[in-house]
Amino acid sequence: MLNQFSKKIELDLSGNDFGNTTPETRILFDLRYLRKLILAYNNLEGIWELPSGLETLILNNNKITKINANLLHLTNLITLDLSNNLIRDAQPLSNLAKLKFLFLKNNQVHE
Repeated sequence: MLNQFSKKIELDLSGNDFGNTTPETRILFDLRYLRKLILAYNNLEGIWELPSGLETLILNNNKITKINANLLHLTNLITLDLSNNLIRDAQPLSNLAKLKFLFLKNNQVHE
């Protein structure tokens, strides 16, 4: 069934409460042609391994507390929305050289 989605470039999975995903739902993140992924309003507490070709990642309104290596390997990211999460340190994002649009409003980021 997932083969029919393998060439999709944009996927909106917002509002699905993926807080504690199982391996069955993680298969969705293996779509190599995916360029835009929307995972807003899912109670996510962390960031899993995602397709490396992503250019836009929308993770607003979750429960993400820190930037991890799974996000930092997304070197093609141009737009990243982490608004309304629980992030305290955004410094690691400075390693994403192509990042042009970063949204961090309503987090707990300290200078």
